[in-house]
Amino acid sequence: MTALPEIRDAGIVPGRDEHGNDTLLLALVLDPNTQLNELRQILSNLLPIKTMGIKIFQVNRLPRTETGKLQRHILAAELAQ
Repeated sequence: MTALPEIRDAGIVPGRDEHGNDTLLLALVLDPNTQLNELRQILSNLLPIKTMGIKIFQVNRLPRTETGKLQRHILAAELAQ
């Protein structure tokens, strides 16, 4: 995912959609010149977004530990709001 030049960082966590169904929540930190809508078509070719119900969010930063590990529980809580 971060191989795309428009994406600076990415994280994915399990979540629930508005109907209570299991889904995946994809958080992206984008290049400042990139809009999320511009990436939707590219991402839909790379990921089964509609099939799996992946929800995509643009965030300013991902919560990481001092060693760089993604803090999934914090990210899930932030995206659930």
